[in-house]
Amino acid sequence: MEFPEEIWTGIFSHLIPQKPDAFIFTAEEINFPYKNLRALSLVSHKFRRLAQPILHRNVFVVQCTNDPPRQREMKLLRTLFRSPSLARAVRSLSLASFCISENDPEFPDKEIFLEVFQSLDIPSLLKGQLDIKSFFQRGVDGVPVLLALTAAVQHVDVTISEWHWHERISHQLAGSMQPDEPDPPRNYSNYGLADLKHISITAESSPRNTYISYVEPVLKRSDLTSLRLANVNWHSNWVGAIPRPSQICNLHSLTLDDCVVDEVTLKDILTRYPKLRRLSLTCSESRSAINPDEYDWSGDEAPWYWRSGPFGDVLREHGRHLEEFALLTDHHRAFTYSWVTNYDETLLGSFHDLLSLRRMEVSLRELFGRKDKDRKVNIDISLFPANLEVDTGLLPPNIEEIVIPDRECVYLGEALALIRGRSLTKLRRVTLGFAGGRLWDLKDIPDDEIPGWTYLERDLLDTRPVKVFFLHFVKLPIETSLL
Repeated sequence: MEFPEEIWTGIFSHLIPQKPDAFIFTAEEINFPYKNLRALSLVSHKFRRLAQPILHRNVFVVQCTNDPPRQREMKLLRTLFRSPSLARAVRSLSLASFCISENDPEFPDKEIFLEVFQSLDIPSLLKGQLDIKSFFQRGVDGVPVLLALTAAVQHVDVTISEWHWHERISHQLAGSMQPDEPDPPRNYSNYGLADLKHISITAESSPRNTYISYVEPVLKRSDLTSLRLANVNWHSNWVGAIPRPSQICNLHSLTLDDCVVDEVTLKDILTRYPKLRRLSLTCSESRSAINPDEYDWSGDEAPWYWRSGPFGDVLREHGRHLEEFALLTDHHRAFTYSWVTNYDETLLGSFHDLLSLRRMEVSLRELFGRKDKDRKVNIDISLFPANLEVDTGLLPPNIEEIVIPDRECVYLGEALALIRGRSLTKLRRVTLGFAGGRLWDLKDIPDDEIPGWTYLERDLLDTRPVKVFFLHFVKLPIETSLL
């Protein structure tokens, strides 16, 4: 019986990872998420023709240890050059910036490159910057070429390693013209990325974080739904240099990893993106804010350090629409306050008025203050008496999930107190997150210690010590969404 090609295509589509909101695959999936579909593509010419567009739907370039430099990027470039239909099939693209030059032994056939390059409908300034003559001088970044080829892409995750490439790629991701662009504004078939909804940019971070102005064009793209920036300096000193978007932005999710932020940054974010529902901030250490060569390190004053009190005030005033909020400051505090004396003792204050908040990941130090590091990694549950209490009045009343960053492994007692409490009626999950995995030797927690709850790693932790990154307590009966 001969099936229609549409049925085969539907079957093949179910053989790839279904991650509509993810840019990056985990290490286990990289080896290799498409092996079954790739095997099917070798069965016949028909299967290969039907499977190839699906195999190229999510493209991620992972540099392996034994690979020559840029080999995989050059093979991808060559494939997309020669197969425009496969380039149009790409929906998710994850890679790092890479340089191509005329003398590169892995450089694809130059005649094919020149033919395809000249056919690209892109602004003249970008075309001039990527002109093949540049190969003889300094080389050309390959990312803009790949972005120009994959005009239907929806997810882009790019690591930018050269300072002078940040702004060019940001303009391309934003679909905006660069300064001094001679062409009048118009639509370009290989420019603008009309379907792009999710962007992740990891910027160069040595010796300091990249200033937000270098990726500023992306901030003005009004049709984005999620944005992630890593190693970016979005300090209050730079807020005034970033123009506001001319249209209301649809951004729902913003993640800033290892970034320099403060309360002025938070106000700028929450007022810039009124539809924002998920916000995640991870503070980098103070040295990332400045050029080390321009700072006098002989004193005890940090060039920038975190202040919880003013940040909490802004969050209460402008963050009432947030449904998920994460604030990770442990790394910043551990590496900044180890050499300065101006330790911030202020607290975030109450989250009680944040009625929309359903999930939060905040160090309890930022809510309740510092505590002594007098508890050991191998924990006896008897160390945490049943009368240990947490001031739940500081927490959002409608909270459903709490993640507690626990770098020093001292907050298990507080987690159990939250579970034993009765005031947070909608709480369904409490998670302890550890730094780098810890060797736990938990004694069995009796059922009467956490009535109506269990922990997902129970079988492993009750039989032998095991290294874990998270310890998840969930309310019974366990909902599928919590697994």
